[in-house]
Amino acid sequence: MIGELSGRVSGYAGLAETIREFKDKDEILCTRLIPRTIQQLKLLKNKQDILAFYQQPPTSGDKKWDALIAGVAVHTWSLAGYPGTPEWTAPLRPLDDWWEPGAFSNRWTFWNMVHTPASLRERKVIFPSQWLDAV
Repeated sequence: MIGELSGRVSGYAGLAETIREFKDKDEILCTRLIPRTIQQLKLLKNKQDILAFYQQPPTSGDKKWDALIAGVAVHTWSLAGYPGTPEWTAPLRPLDDWWEPGAFSNRWTFWNMVHTPASLRERKVIFPSQWLDAV
């Protein structure tokens, strides 16, 4: 099923729309879409396509997922060497409480937090960089 869904994802807008549809049905599946989305981004070479990939997404319907998507977008933007951040990522505020998506053991939370990129930590989302690259 992940292959079918990742084919539907086209940029952060497509990711948000797919997460909106599946977040209540399968949170783990939604977390797996994050590295698939980044993989799609890495395949783009044309600057216009890359900028289109970063178009402002609609809300996923959940502040936690919106914070995750924005944090990942800021992270990938900075890795590409672009100045600043995508405009739509700036107005988002940190979550009230720390959130670690998926069914991960609490004993790994501190380790996961330490390895989470700053763009996600500042939004109070725990999502280590290893999960961004896992395919």
